[in-house]
Amino acid sequence: MTARNLSLAGILSGRRSFAKILFVCLCLTASVASSMPLTDDDGLDAIWCRETPERRCLERAKNSGRETVAVFGATWCSGCRFYKQRTLGDPQVREQLRRYQLVYVDTDINRDAVDRYRINSWPSTLFLRSDRESGRLKGVHSPDSLLRFLRESSGQH
Repeated sequence: MTARNLSLAGILSGRRSFAKILFVCLCLTASVASSMPLTDDDGLDAIWCRETPERRCLERAKNSGRETVAVFGATWCSGCRFYKQRTLGDPQVREQLRRYQLVYVDTDINRDAVDRYRINSWPSTLFLRSDRESGRLKGVHSPDSLLRFLRESSGQH
């Protein structure tokens, strides 16, 4: 394969339309992911674990004296962005989360956390009580679903 075939021009001039479509989709996905980073400027009262190892963040959460809700997400995950903005950003959810210490773990940086907490779905929301998991939600959930999860995990049926 020549250098021309590996370039954008080479791919787009080739006969394989599936490869063309896949290449364009991957480029668009990378573009959107890089232009929409997960930031803490949305007013959520959370400990943001990007450059800090998640163990330190969770220790800080434990020292807050509140039970911990840990959300594991990634910058490449459109569902994580949706969940953060729509579910965690919901006024009722925000009000309920004030009772807990919210920790947002960026798994792009904290890759060891994926194995340590057996994360196999993004986003994943864990309810931690004294360093022990007492509940887990996998994937994107509605505000009502998250509120129900918080009540059940904390024993507030």
